[in-house]
Amino acid sequence: MSIDHCAEAVRLRALLVAIASGDGVQQARFGEDEVRYFAADKAELKQQIAYHESICAGKRRRFAVRGRFRAY
Repeated sequence: MSIDHCAEAVRLRALLVAIASGDGVQQARFGEDEVRYFAADKAELKQQIAYHESICAGKRRRFAVRGRFRAY
């Protein structure tokens, strides 16, 4: 299964906006008690967005060191 990195970056960015605006808050009520929560790791989400955007743009994230042969 192939991942569309451009679409995934857009989806994750929309999720980050929802977290920032408070749209993603969940609510649970047990009798008179009410709990609101949204568990999200914003740093990890931003890292995933950067990863998918870099692949979408065609940029390499890691570079290998090349060895060169020198004839003496």
